[in-house]
Amino acid sequence: MDSIESKLHPRFSITVGVDLSVVFPYWLITVLIIILFLSNSSRSFCKGIEKWRKEAILKKELNKQQETLVNSRGEILIDAAYSPQCPSEEESTLV
Repeated sequence: MDSIESKLHPRFSITVGVDLSVVFPYWLITVLIIILFLSNSSRSFCKGIEKWRKEAILKKELNKQQETLVNSRGEILIDAAYSPQCPSEEESTLV
């Protein structure tokens, strides 16, 4: 079932919109809409630039990591300082 607020909300916003269009001149409404669109688009543009910069930095870091794992001939380099997590068992000399 729909609540009373959801039924009144569209009617209320239409009423307010009609009242404001009667009170304010059309040129002012147009200017306010343009300001609203410019502010929203500039905010989205700035967030997009910020995200693009973060992704570029992340991409550079990933490329550096891949360069350290692969040499110029495309061979994978193995770290010589590798030590196994579990110790190996020593063979008995009695066998």
